[in-house]
Amino acid sequence: MSNYVGVRCPVCHKKFSHSDDIVVCPDCGAPHHRECYAQLGECAFAADHISGKEWRPPEAEGPAPGGDPSSGSQEPKMRQCPRCSSANPEGAIFCQICGAALSAKGEQEPSSFYRMMQINPFGGVRGDETIAEIPVRDMAQYIGPNSAYYLPRFLAFDKAGRHIIPNLSAFFFSFYYCFYRKMYAVGAVLLAIYLMGITPLFLVAQEVGLETMLALVYGSASQVYGPQVGLYLNIFNVMGAVNTVLRIGFFLLANHLYYNHVIDKMQALAQQQQPDGEYRQLLKTAGGVNQRGAMVLMGTIFCAMSFVFALMIA
Repeated sequence: MSNYVGVRCPVCHKKFSHSDDIVVCPDCGAPHHRECYAQLGECAFAADHISGKEWRPPEAEGPAPGGDPSSGSQEPKMRQCPRCSSANPEGAIFCQICGAALSAKGEQEPSSFYRMMQINPFGGVRGDETIAEIPVRDMAQYIGPNSAYYLPRFLAFDKAGRHIIPNLSAFFFSFYYCFYRKMYAVGAVLLAIYLMGITPLFLVAQEVGLETMLALVYGSASQVYGPQVGLYLNIFNVMGAVNTVLRIGFFLLANHLYYNHVIDKMQALAQQQQPDGEYRQLLKTAGGVNQRGAMVLMGTIFCAMSFVFALMIA
């Protein structure tokens, strides 16, 4: 642990010595006294973990005027958050209360407009706030990307009792959004309804061919076909209306569905009673997004639909 000798513990602000028992955060690499880490129950820079920032040793400190630099008796320097005015350790990267970025030593403080527009992992929600009795820091860790978007909305669901906050991504991407956010059950239902809605087109194509099917769909066919084709087209129109209604409903309720999903999953993880370091790692792996899986699913669906469509009109 000689690399940390002379560095201050972010909890008690005393310098590490060769004889100290030091533990290192598995997420950001910040050193702590073992007793300080156990007392706090988490890394002092837990608010920074969601942004992927790593701890860096601060610049060497000179001796305090009229004091012994090795005594550790001088008052630790603190940095004031430009957004919420909370006091933070001098080496902190983000505010431990609101998550706002702290300017480095010697840098000019950001303007009020910049502070207003600045994105932080908590979206303006206080880091010591709880949502459905779950710490905001843990919830941000589970949500992963776009936690700044979801946390204020989750807070409105929990504290204000709201249920409807629109989500444009859910409207345009539907079941893909669900698989991306690991809501597999809801995504499977939306995907099944979508496939049911386009199945009549396959049947029409099998009956009359691709060109005629397109003419029928767009209303430019001059020939009248049998009742079977007309039935398929009517089913297609009805299912199209159903899909539109579902998209609008999902547009209005997707955020609340995801809120319920996050709460249920995090409560189940909390019941496993994992050590703090393993629990935070579990939040990352169980939560977050499944971008690769969602893209593979979309590619598979597209290839399968193209194959079946070509097979039926061959």
